[in-house]
Amino acid sequence: MQQTLDHSHIRVATRKSPLALKQTEMAIAYLSDSMPSAEFEELRMSTSGDQRLAWSLEVKGGKGLFTKELELAMLEGRADLAIHSAKDLPTENPEGLVLAGFLPRADPLDVLVVREGVETPSRIATGSPRRRHQAQRIFKNISFTEIRGSVETRLRKIAEGETEAEATFLAAAGLARLGIDSFPGLVFRPMTLAQMVPAAG
Repeated sequence: MQQTLDHSHIRVATRKSPLALKQTEMAIAYLSDSMPSAEFEELRMSTSGDQRLAWSLEVKGGKGLFTKELELAMLEGRADLAIHSAKDLPTENPEGLVLAGFLPRADPLDVLVVREGVETPSRIATGSPRRRHQAQRIFKNISFTEIRGSVETRLRKIAEGETEAEATFLAAAGLARLGIDSFPGLVFRPMTLAQMVPAAG
């Protein structure tokens, strides 16, 4: 049954990570400009991808791991809309849900984050097949390991040597939205479009 949106009170589903909350804050700010009388309520949720940090997303299949719970909340009428990073979305939407809008375009490129003193990393932490395949064209004899957690957690793991890897890749847009342009013990090296093609979306 089709539900009618109450424009006076809008429930926004979001993940609990700092980046997800920042992007939700940005989206609500944009919506508030065109709907000044509306009240927005954040529904902070934990997804399968958030809960199972030991999982390999590639092995388990990344489709919907960061979106399913939020989608279910909308379909059940507990939320009116949800905020996602485009890269986390499946290529097909569940019946009854649509992509309703996007924030203004941000920097789409990737950033290589390397531990200080490492000129050329021999091991990079990333769970992204896209980044791995392209990194193999840049670095000879490179090996990879997975890394999970928030942006801040990943930065700390690389800086403090909690992982065997000396580097990781992060999205430039995510770093900018969190206000992170440096981190103790790390060097940020923006990738060019020729070096690494961004994720779709």
